[in-house]
Amino acid sequence: MFLLLLFVPVVFSQTDTPYDCGAHGYCYPANRTTATTCSGCTCSDQSTQTSDTVCTGPTSCSPSPCTISNQQCNIVDDIPTCTCAAGYTGSDCTMLTSDPCSPQTCLQNGVCSSSGVTYTCACAAGFYGEQCQYSGDPCAGYCSNGGTCELIFSETTPYCQCPFDYYGGTCQTARSVQTSYVGCYDDSSATFTDYYVYSTTITKGNDCRDALVAYREANPTSNYAYSTMSGTKGECLFSTTNTLTDPPQAGLLGGLLAALLATCSYSDMNSGSASVYSLNDVCTPGPCGDATGNGKCIQTSANAYTCLCNPLKTGSACQSDATLTPCASVDCGVGTCGITDDQIGSYCLCTSTNQTVPCVGDPCTSKPCLYGGTCTDLGNGSYSCACLNLYMDTNCETFNSCYINKCENGGTCIPTYNLLDSTFTCQCTPDWKGTLCEEERFYCDETPCQNGGECEDIIGPPNSYNCTCTPQWTGTNCTIDVDECAEDTTLCKTKDPDATCVNTNGSYYCVCGPNMFGKSCLFNKIIYQILNATYGNLGPDELDEMAQELTNDPTLVRDIIPFLIGGYSLETRTALSWTAEDMFLWVAYEQQLIDLNSNFVMWNDKVLGNCFTFNHMNSSFQYKARESGYSGGLEMQMNVKQSEYLPWTETAAVMVFTSTKEEVVTSESVRINTAPHFESRIAINRKDYYRLGGRYGKCVKAIKEVKSYYYDGDYTTDGCLRSCYQDVVSESCQCMDPRYPMPSDGISCNISQKNCIDALVDSKGDPSTWPQCSCPLPCSQTVYTSKLSRLPYVNKIVDCENSTVNKTSCYEKYFDSVILRIALPKLDYMIYSETPAMDLTKFMSYLGGILSILIGVSIVSFVELFFLFVQLIVILLFNKRL
Repeated sequence: MFLLLLFVPVVFSQTDTPYDCGAHGYCYPANRTTATTCSGCTCSDQSTQTSDTVCTGPTSCSPSPCTISNQQCNIVDDIPTCTCAAGYTGSDCTMLTSDPCSPQTCLQNGVCSSSGVTYTCACAAGFYGEQCQYSGDPCAGYCSNGGTCELIFSETTPYCQCPFDYYGGTCQTARSVQTSYVGCYDDSSATFTDYYVYSTTITKGNDCRDALVAYREANPTSNYAYSTMSGTKGECLFSTTNTLTDPPQAGLLGGLLAALLATCSYSDMNSGSASVYSLNDVCTPGPCGDATGNGKCIQTSANAYTCLCNPLKTGSACQSDATLTPCASVDCGVGTCGITDDQIGSYCLCTSTNQTVPCVGDPCTSKPCLYGGTCTDLGNGSYSCACLNLYMDTNCETFNSCYINKCENGGTCIPTYNLLDSTFTCQCTPDWKGTLCEEERFYCDETPCQNGGECEDIIGPPNSYNCTCTPQWTGTNCTIDVDECAEDTTLCKTKDPDATCVNTNGSYYCVCGPNMFGKSCLFNKIIYQILNATYGNLGPDELDEMAQELTNDPTLVRDIIPFLIGGYSLETRTALSWTAEDMFLWVAYEQQLIDLNSNFVMWNDKVLGNCFTFNHMNSSFQYKARESGYSGGLEMQMNVKQSEYLPWTETAAVMVFTSTKEEVVTSESVRINTAPHFESRIAINRKDYYRLGGRYGKCVKAIKEVKSYYYDGDYTTDGCLRSCYQDVVSESCQCMDPRYPMPSDGISCNISQKNCIDALVDSKGDPSTWPQCSCPLPCSQTVYTSKLSRLPYVNKIVDCENSTVNKTSCYEKYFDSVILRIALPKLDYMIYSETPAMDLTKFMSYLGGILSILIGVSIVSFVELFFLFVQLIVILLFNKRL
């Protein structure tokens, strides 16, 4: 190995900086008076500030400019120069001159490791060789059929270690294993030196032979070529050569058989005989100087081989030394050629480095390092600059703005480089802020708390803060969303079990089931349809507010529903409500069951839905009251089915109306609500009213006497007022109120026209006060008054408890139904009739009596008055009394 000791001088460049501050100074922009002058220079640590505008570099070794250990300072041409101390070398003077890695043993950036006087190189990717002097990867894809490539002969030559089943330079040929019987020998005195004992249990020669084949297959690097089955040792042995030569000492028969068969198969293996077999491996003897490293045997066929020689050897068996001239025709430029330690390759010795490419001149001669920077030749034309602490970058051309740290209160200077106009910023400690970290930091001024969190400063040191987050957020800065859906699994499901809660940043929303709506799925979908039809598309907040208002005041919903279904056909409205079979469980009159369909007439009202009338005016048969009391009245059990009630319904009950058969029931008629869980009894009493018409007052005998009347049945004042009301509504709104009857050609107002009706009623008041609505009382009228009494299902509970079938269904039958009994407590009734206060007969009678009284009174009075006048005259004239 050649050692080249380089002592590289370090020379300070004397190139002046701009603004005339010298090689060791810097002029801040504020001090630049002209393009070339400075009013105040800032000097580096290695220089002396001799005046405001002059920085002088060091001229002696005190203080020493050398910053690396193992360097020493010497004055060269009045300039301090740093060189490696005795016994050290390298660019950083850290390597001993006696180190085998000195100065640059490993080429191509290989890493050298030394131990005593030896070294090893860890080559960079793409290079190989003991000194990394070769490029490429010769083993890449070199061996086939499972062969293993290794670099041999000082890591210069690729070689394939083949599996036993293959041979050839790249393991390309499959091996046909062949063995031969060598002979039977006397082994009674054999020592078997250098033999490998494979087995002590094998007893036959051919079994030992087969074991050798298996062993070579499992150990392809082995070169054992002979198997010996020793009868004396009782061992199966492997070796590279056969050392037995004496024939066996067998008996007459054994010797004869051995001679005839050339085998030990019939001999006594324990009597001093050994059976020897050979593998036909042409490379086993190592014919190429394999043992001495001169070459490697490469089998080329079943019976032939060739030699792969060490680059230092030549000949058919690698037996001769080769003559090498590694440096012949090598161009090293300004350097010289050196031979690698393996005497095979070459490299170039340059001024400060060893390399595999030609050397170039010293780049430091052009003094590329500015402003006092130190140039170091790195070889191959490259260099590095060790800059003074005022400057940095490749050629020390950039001012290091953080050299004088102006950051206060422990702040860290972060430079922003821009050649000689570099600037800096200060990275402050947590408690400070500002350009130079001069202001104390209060965290709440920076609004760290997000999403509506409230900030509170905590005065240290160190200063800190605390965020009080809104319920929707958590975390140090209120930036972590609270999953409301996970914290409260009942969200959205208070009224809607089919609802799904979906979490969002800072909130959540509900995906409602098919029958509910609202931000929290609290409202029935029908309410949504009402609001949407009434007001159009509303926002979520408006929908919730208005839906809550409708839910709190069910009458608003009841008023709106007719406007929604008013435009439906009679068939559609009828299909939406119950049938008689849905309503009634059974019906009896005078305690006898009667047929529903033949005794009840079903009709539909836009407000009430389907109604069922017993003894309807259109019924083919009319029942008469023949007996007073409930035994002679109407009885029935009706379903309530509370689960089907709409959400705004105030009371779970069946509405019962009592009227004459000629009177039509409306949504404004007097009704009785019969609730479930009870047996309701309604006692009705009849009252007839007869009014005088003509000159005694106005009353209506026939419907034709009023302008409009849209109700079926007999005339009623309410029907007249509502009919007049419909006419006024039709005139004002071009449609009629769907809550009340209308003519067949009438147009029902929809929900969007309800506001017109509401405005009309608000402005005009009750129709009974409207001047255009003249609706006298009927001249004759029958009225039924009702009185309700209720009895709990005490006996029904007993019946259910005693039931042997199903108590649950029994209770459901009664507790979700109504039993109703209607009867006349007595068959007589009251008649109220108007009579004339004065007719001709009464007048004549009254006149005669009055005249007779008046005549009698008049005579007596006349006599008394005459006597009084006479008395007065006497007193006045004669002043005395008669």
